[in-house]
Amino acid sequence: MYFIERQFQIAGTKFHLKGLSETRWNCRAASLQRLQQKGVMQAVLETIEHVGDTTSDGSTRGKAVGLLASVQKFEFIVCLCSLSPVLAMLNSVSECLQQENIDLLQAHNLIVALKTEIQSMRTDEKWSQTVKTATELAQDLGIETLLHQERRRKIPRRLEDDDETAEGTHFEAEDKLKIELYFNTIDRLHGQLTERFPQTLHDFAYLQPKHMQVS
Repeated sequence: MYFIERQFQIAGTKFHLKGLSETRWNCRAASLQRLQQKGVMQAVLETIEHVGDTTSDGSTRGKAVGLLASVQKFEFIVCLCSLSPVLAMLNSVSECLQQENIDLLQAHNLIVALKTEIQSMRTDEKWSQTVKTATELAQDLGIETLLHQERRRKIPRRLEDDDETAEGTHFEAEDKLKIELYFNTIDRLHGQLTERFPQTLHDFAYLQPKHMQVS
């Protein structure tokens, strides 16, 4: 397999990337963590390029070229480095919740700890660390560390004086990615955890015999 061979030549590793699964999303967490390793990511890029250069199928070649262009963008690297640690935490707790001997109280405490940890990631400092990590990885891969700025929509002259907030609603590329991707993802995860694991689970947990006080 070309991917494994190139990966071994580059970094001495033979990691496989797990296929996508709608029911086993933890495979995505494992794949993202591996992609953050320079040797694995470099092998992925070279494999996509190899497929595009050697295939005789026009459709496959087109997909390879498009995929390579997407993966070689700094935006992709930033997304990779920002979502990977979040999915890793979720996966760790998910595996604990699937243990046969876990009870409601333990599950609730795990979720509380997870929500606290996720919320602690929603800071400008954490985002800056993520961008720094992404920049270092991109530089190692020879990818330009530049976030492409979207063209600003021109405001009709008749609205310029009336819409005083028009200038204030414009975000730089990095801020836009931080707010719309990173912060938004964390907020949605925190909200989903609160909705799916309400405080009542903690209250019912004490009805289990082993948590009852015996006089």
